[in-house]
Amino acid sequence: MGVNMKGSVQEVGDEDLQLQPHPHQEEEEEADKIGDNGAVMVDIPSAFERAKNCLVMKEYDQIIPLCDEELAKPDSTHTAETRLLRGTMRLLQGLGDGALEDFTKIIAMDGVDKTLQATALIREGCLRMQKENVEESLSSFVKAESLDPQNSDVYHHHGQQLLQLEKLDEAITKFDRSIELSPNFPTSYIQKYYAVHRKAIMTENMSMLNEAKAGFERAISKFPNCSDALILYAQSLTDQNKFEEAERYFKKAHEVQPQNANNIVHRGLMLLQWRGNVDGTMDLLSQALKIDPTCQYAYEIKGTIEVQRGNLPEAIKAFKKAIDLSNSASEMAHLYSLMEAAEVQVKVARDLNIPLPSALG
Repeated sequence: MGVNMKGSVQEVGDEDLQLQPHPHQEEEEEADKIGDNGAVMVDIPSAFERAKNCLVMKEYDQIIPLCDEELAKPDSTHTAETRLLRGTMRLLQGLGDGALEDFTKIIAMDGVDKTLQATALIREGCLRMQKENVEESLSSFVKAESLDPQNSDVYHHHGQQLLQLEKLDEAITKFDRSIELSPNFPTSYIQKYYAVHRKAIMTENMSMLNEAKAGFERAISKFPNCSDALILYAQSLTDQNKFEEAERYFKKAHEVQPQNANNIVHRGLMLLQWRGNVDGTMDLLSQALKIDPTCQYAYEIKGTIEVQRGNLPEAIKAFKKAIDLSNSASEMAHLYSLMEAAEVQVKVARDLNIPLPSALG
């Protein structure tokens, strides 16, 4: 599952839930369909099966109530899978405490498939990182690696958290292990070379920068329809002020995945840095929010630009929207500080009857 923690509910498939059938489950289900008189009985789907169907149909608002219904049954044979589904939906909807409760209960259960349990540990680790419990988060990934050492997802997500913490050498090691276990999973390649790029920038190592560039280009050649590869490469080019090349890759990413709002926001920031094109950037932010009205990053950037333009009432509105969509305490604190600074400027200007300052045209 791709969880960016800044967007809306993302698609989650059975492969993410790691649903495992019980032994002889299919034979038992077939026998249950035959009545005492030999008549075929109508099979009524369980609440869990209906929840899975809602997932396929993208009827996300029905999933948690159906999971609640399934878990209320004392004889449910899908308790762990249901908790994983409910916890995942809670996580994606920002209901962190409820999600953590579900994942923790799965981890404590006996007789649960190890891959399903490792998935719960991965999501627990991601959630604890959101809550800035770094040591507990990394401990969840270590436990998942011990429990299911051949699961490439564990190493990939562990690497992502280490990358966020700028523990770049450790992150690269985890991505290498993920690639070794799943050589056809593109995102680990991309995250690895973004980590190499970050290390090259931090250490001003030109040789390593070339290594990252070559790695990105190999990954894009191998996975030409992977929007993450195109976006992260474009961001790395922006870091190097290679704007024309970055623009080309942002546009390619949009062709591959036109509904990716964060890509549009990053392209807007690149245009602002490159050409100082405020109106063009604001147009792109509007496009991003039209695609995904829950794109927190777009509201944050919009608010920041409105402050620079002296349009503080609009800046405050944007920051309030971003705060409502924030996923961590530090993120919320950062946004509150931006909003409060804008509110102070508005109050001072009103009290002194002076025009609001503007740094941008």
